[in-house]
Amino acid sequence: MEKLYFVEVNDSKEDIIAETSLELLARALGISEQGVNKLLARVPGAVTKAIPKPQAKKIAENFAKAGISTKVQEFGKTSPSKTP
Repeated sequence: MEKLYFVEVNDSKEDIIAETSLELLARALGISEQGVNKLLARVPGAVTKAIPKPQAKKIAENFAKAGISTKVQEFGKTSPSKTP
């Protein structure tokens, strides 16, 4: 059985908004600004469900493009602090 992973953001919504624009984050993630707002409602915490590692790494890279640090963690070994 394939191991699954999740992406976690530790920064608060306020810190993220102070450091980057919603427009930049939307472009980096390939989603709308409305989607970014929904996503930021989950932080700090998990921003994905359990997904394959390559997909989790790609999402983490997209966050990094916008200057936001994340952690890719194995699902099950560590529980997400919030479930998307």
